[in-house]
Amino acid sequence: MIIGKRQIEELRKHQHANREHISIAIDGPAGTGKTSIARALAEKYGYLFFSAGSLYRSLAYACVAKNIDINSQQTVEVMLHYLPLEYRVVADNTGKHLAIYLDGEEITDKLHSKTISNITPICAKYPLVRQHFLQIQRDIANSTDIVMEGRDIGSVVLPNATFKFYLTASPEARALRRFQELSQDSDITYQDILADIIRRDTQDKSRKLSPLQCTADATLIDTTDMTIKESFDSVCLVIESSLSQNQDIEMSVMK
Repeated sequence: MIIGKRQIEELRKHQHANREHISIAIDGPAGTGKTSIARALAEKYGYLFFSAGSLYRSLAYACVAKNIDINSQQTVEVMLHYLPLEYRVVADNTGKHLAIYLDGEEITDKLHSKTISNITPICAKYPLVRQHFLQIQRDIANSTDIVMEGRDIGSVVLPNATFKFYLTASPEARALRRFQELSQDSDITYQDILADIIRRDTQDKSRKLSPLQCTADATLIDTTDMTIKESFDSVCLVIESSLSQNQDIEMSVMK
């Protein structure tokens, strides 16, 4: 069989159409810059930005809206399958993201109140809840190129992710970042935030189901003394270096 330029171009088109979707997993504790970096990566590469926490927040929001006792594990796990929650992948001028609906009304921008933030960890620890959302996360990742951030993405949700990153930073640095983000009218102190971060870290790392951990194949980035841009550039360097190497290998094979 003779293969010319036209046949090579057709082969490349076929390979692109049938390739596996690229997935970038970003894990780490709160305040390390995960969300900002994941969102910037998704925008840079045109991938779907996906925050795993939004699923658990949506459940917490729905439980409040439907007067479901979130402290009753059995009730939450049963009602999980009856709540009219819907998840849609949408694209706008900021890129691709997940839009969440309850009873047909979009609630995406209503999931970050202090009340929802406080109760979300309660339902997130229930086994059937995690199992339910695990499948949703994998289904979405199998449908498009994605940047997914959370606490167990590389270890549990997407163990075969194309790229894995684990961001970390000292509790003091993360508390200072959160404190500086607060409005001047807030009465929350730096010490309050620091104590909450330490408590949350202990909770995330010690839970029996999907604990927060850095997998052996993940790239560890300590953002303690780094700006968001510096952290973002570090992640991009790893990704583009790998993609460049793969492209060189592909070109050598095609010659």
